Amino acid sequence: MGINTLSIIKPKYLFPFFLFAVVFFTYGGKEKIFYFNWLSGAILIYAAIHYCLSKLHIKKTVFVTFFLMCGWIGYAIILTPLACNTTMHLKYIIVSIFYISISVILATSLSYSIKRFLLVVYWLDLFWISINGIFYILYLVGFITYEGSFSGICHNRNQFAVLTSLLANIAFFYRQKYQVLSRTIIKILLFLSLGLVVLSLSLKGILGFLFLYVAGSWFTEKKCKKAAIIIVLGIIVALVMVNDSDIQRRFSRFLLVFGHQDELRISQSPFRRLWFVNESLRITAEHPLTGIGVNNSMYYLLDPYTILRMDRGEETRGVYSHNNYTEMLLNGGIPAFLLYYIPIVLILIKLLKNFRLTEKGKFCIVILAYKLFMDIGMVSYFDFSHTFIIALAFVSYFHMVSQKHESFLPEY
Repeated sequence: MGINTLSIIKPKYLFPFFLFAVVFFTYGGKEKIFYFNWLSGAILIYAAIHYCLSKLHIKKTVFVTFFLMCGWIGYAIILTPLACNTTMHLKYIIVSIFYISISVILATSLSYSIKRFLLVVYWLDLFWISINGIFYILYLVGFITYEGSFSGICHNRNQFAVLTSLLANIAFFYRQKYQVLSRTIIKILLFLSLGLVVLSLSLKGILGFLFLYVAGSWFTEKKCKKAAIIIVLGIIVALVMVNDSDIQRRFSRFLLVFGHQDELRISQSPFRRLWFVNESLRITAEHPLTGIGVNNSMYYLLDPYTILRMDRGEETRGVYSHNNYTEMLLNGGIPAFLLYYIPIVLILIKLLKNFRLTEKGKFCIVILAYKLFMDIGMVSYFDFSHTFIIALAFVSYFHMVSQKHESFLPEY
């Protein structure tokens, strides 16, 4: 018998759902909504600190996870006097610590009960798709507008696509844990999620969705189903690519990076992203041990198109590198890069080598691999969704170790 999703009404499940929902739904908002995100996060941190002080105890898994995730930040703080803009440097250090803190708190709250975790994921997914579906209808009738393409309740289409992909695929990965009706709803939500991601025209979101779906299916399906899934997925991608759509044109421009870079215009994303990577590596070679400061890349990365916009009076500064690997090198040099990525890679390797691959262990592998894949095309070190999946994987891993390798999420 699977999980009854209606049991969310119990206080022990409803309260964590409410906490996660408030942070999750306000993360991608603008102005006042974003300030509410910080307020809700601050209240959550205060409550966690108050709880620890009242108990005079903090779980070892929580402490180790927080320490590992903040290792690069400690090094960046030491480098503060060397930053190009110390105010910007410290601002993004604070932002990073803030999202690491709430991610560790939420991950700890959810990871010690698989029933609680799956109930929260299911209802978050259902509410997320329902609300953003309504937003799309309002967008179609012209009641709301966006600066670019559709992005739901978020102000950025990539952020919207990443959040949508994560929720839908996590629920789909664990679909067998639910009752039959809920499984059907999860499959419908997965299909609707892909539709919303495609409508957002986020190439990053589409690639992330496909990665999660293929990786998750590879671990959870039998060989025949794996082959069928890959074939169907290939057909869908082919149909999207052959049509003269915005996605097809974006993908075609992306492919030019690997062969005909001279055909790209300086205003096009592939040209700029390639330029950012090359320039970031050049700057890192000049500052290998210190970098240039957290989020200070915007004072150094002035690509040809940005310079053109500055000459027109349309831009006042540069942009970030659009790649988390190069951004971490710029944030604090090679040491900060290693402090950030070594824990992720080591835990991923240990999961693959030292533990029997339970369903729950496979889930950790999928989300950590997804994190490393997505970092190629986005800056994620202060992004809530990516910070949360790192915290969830770390807390789960250390809990698995404490349970003598038997499981990393105790059964309900």
